[in-house]
Amino acid sequence: MSLASSRVILSLFPVPQSAQTRLDAPLTPDGEGSAREHAALQPRFYGCNLIVARSFARIHETNLKKQGVLPLWLVDKSAYSNISAHDKVQTVGMADILSGASTSDRVMLKVTSPDGEVREVECRHTLSTDQVEWLRTGSALNWIGEVARQRGASA
Repeated sequence: MSLASSRVILSLFPVPQSAQTRLDAPLTPDGEGSAREHAALQPRFYGCNLIVARSFARIHETNLKKQGVLPLWLVDKSAYSNISAHDKVQTVGMADILSGASTSDRVMLKVTSPDGEVREVECRHTLSTDQVEWLRTGSALNWIGEVARQRGASA
């Protein structure tokens, strides 16, 4: 995809102001991080909360989690073709996982098409207990800061 076409696509969706400022700036290499790190940073930068896929590279999946983006694996890989770009997706059961009320590795997606048709797609996550905390606090770095503040307050 060319840069011009990606900018057109992005204009169809709301973009956080910081991301829009970067889009409007001349393109220059940032000179930091690897492509794998940026592959996880970009979804977060554009306000993405979850990514649903048939599979993930191990390092990419971990980097998404560190950025507070939930990677969900499709249980039935053929379900991928049943979700389109204009569908609205809502998790069912993720709030219970984040609150600690559930330890299930299953998350249902409620997928609503533009014509109102609703279907459910079963997914699974591979979050450890610490990684659940990363998502609950917004990222691994936020969680580290929260733990440090708690330790400082108890000292």
